[in-house]
Amino acid sequence: MAHLWPGYVVLMVAATTLGLLHMTAPDHWAPVTALSLRRRYRDQVIAGIALVIGALHGLSSLALSLLVLFIGMRFIPLNYINTASIVLLILVSIYILLGALHEHNENVNESYSLTAAVTVSSLPDPALIPIVLSVLTYGSLYALLAGVAYTLASMSSVTSVVLLINRGLLRTLSTVNPRYMDYAAAAILLLTALYIYLT
Repeated sequence: MAHLWPGYVVLMVAATTLGLLHMTAPDHWAPVTALSLRRRYRDQVIAGIALVIGALHGLSSLALSLLVLFIGMRFIPLNYINTASIVLLILVSIYILLGALHEHNENVNESYSLTAAVTVSSLPDPALIPIVLSVLTYGSLYALLAGVAYTLASMSSVTSVVLLINRGLLRTLSTVNPRYMDYAAAAILLLTALYIYLT
């Protein structure tokens, strides 16, 4: 099993990086920031809301991944998992890129309620699916650990971003076009597909 370790580390780094990067997209932190500015929440409240958003996002993404994995394993033989994960990584990358090309810069509605902000910001991300599928070749526990790494990265990323923006330390992040975050996420997925293909 020692020869499998480098591949697993690469996939864990991909899952963690994806969680960190993905949650810096404005659709995750902007509703909470707008809500906190309107209601003048303290940092502790904002941090709590952001942690919940990161946890819900990570766990819902993991649940979606496991559901797709469970259904897929009924139709895909185990020896084709790597090929299926490469194809899925490429398809999700294309989906993200097409979404980025059609994305409009919309201002966040400042009349969001807390429930709406949490719901919108914590929707699952299909980009985790191919990574969980790839990690499954190392075992079910490792696939679950990749989801946990993604969830923890999502929680820390969105919490840090929200707190830093509220303190005025990340003003430049609010000026970054969300498309660039999507391009970076697609690049991570494509590089992961290339790595799986080459190993």
